[in-house]
Parts: sequence; structure tokens; C-alpha cells
Amino acid sequence: MARVGQTGGLGWHLKAWRYRQRLWAGYLQQTKAFLEDWSDQSLEPAGLRRLVIVGASAGWSLPTGWVRAFDELVLIDPDPLAPWLFGRNHSTPERQHREWIREDFRQALPPLLAAPKPTAVLFNNLLGQLRLTSKDLEATEAQLGELKTQLDGVHWASFHDRLSGDWGQAQQSGGTLFAEGSVNNACLTKTYAKGGQWLDHLTADVLPQTSRRWVYPWRITPDRLHIVEAGWVAPAGANAGPFEPDQA
Repeated sequence: MARVGQTGGLGWHLKAWRYRQRLWAGYLQQTKAFLEDWSDQSLEPAGLRRLVIVGASAGWSLPTGWVRAFDELVLIDPDPLAPWLFGRNHSTPERQHREWIREDFRQALPPLLAAPKPTAVLFNNLLGQLRLTSKDLEATEAQLGELKTQLDGVHWASFHDRLSGDWGQAQQSGGTLFAEGSVNNACLTKTYAKGGQWLDHLTADVLPQTSRRWVYPWRITPDRLHIVEAGWVAPAGANAGPFEPDQA
């Protein structure tokens, strides 16, 4: 599996800086609503104040108020620009402790999850990128599908690319879908595409099949549209509040 950050770097940060204000408003609004739903329905009832952000990068997609609400952040990303840019985008409140880990998340996560402190995990717009650097697509898809097993017993969430294609081949009026279970690629292309070739980011099996999820468009550049899937998972027996899509 590719290392976190291999699809990022300076080129990614320049793209985000250029288009975030111009094109990303709807995507950022939906991501904020999703993360706040996760906090309200799962993290706060569980009393979780420590968050691991996998693929933290500069936090271009994350709402600052939400980031600053935790007591402790552990940020995983090998990108040398990430700590400085993340700090510029999301200044550190006085009571919050931050730690950066510059290594592959597969090595970094196990000891973090084994620590006695209760911890939640967010995969920050990362998992769909791994397909772009993969040398073995079948192995990558299988590894992505195994994450939910590896995270059994953990409060975790992910928002990630499902499909991407040319803006000119998109149903440009496509909005947000809410579902109580898995949504296949055929449904997504019917909703968001009007033709052309759409790249499968191999993330259809990241979330458990019965997990509630949000699906929404992200016009990442003037000529490119990504379809993002977001969902969170609570350990068996944990209180998961009612699904309230009108929060979007």
C-alpha cells in the first residue's frame, strides 16, 4: 500500500490553495456537517477527546472549529510541509496538545491504538488516493477492505474518493445522498455521471456494508469532479444516535 502523502506534496498544496475558496464550498460544507455528526452522535457520548488523523496533510478539508475542539491530536503524514501548513490553517488552542508522526500509518497506528488513552481515528480524505500510486490494484483493494476488521473495537471515520471523472461528463446538479448501507458504483454513476470514463478509487468496501454514509460531489478543479463517500463506525454496543440527514 502506498505511503501516506505520496499523492500530496507541493503540487497538492498549491492546488488546494488555488481552488479551495473558488470551488470547494459545497464539499467543505458537507464534510463539516459529516464530522460534526460524528462528534455529536458518537465521539461526545463516548467521551473521546483524543483523535488520530491519518493523512493529516495541511488539513485543507477540515473545519477549524472542529479540529480545535479536541484535547489531543496525533497527526500522521510524512509530508514535510504538512506540520507548518496544518498549523497555519488550524492554529493550536492553548489547551490542545499535538504530536506529528512522519511514517506509514500501518506502522504508526497499532501502538497508538494499544495505548491506554481512549482514541478515535479519522482517515482524512486519504484512502481513495492509495489507488493512484498502487502497483497492485487487487492487493490495494483487499487491504482497504480489511481496514474495518483491523479497526474492530475502535471509533473511526473516513471520508474518501469513490469515483472521479471529467467535469464535462458529470451531472452537475448532483447533490448529497444519504444511505443506511452500502451504495454501489452503478448507483453513483447513475446519480453523478452522464457519460465518459470514471475512475474507481477501490474504496467501495472500506466501510461496513450496514454503515450509514454520506455521498457528495467535490469539484476539485475546474475540469475534474470527485465523488466522496463519508461514514463513521462505532464499536459494537456503543451508542450511535439516530441518523439525521437534515443536519446537512
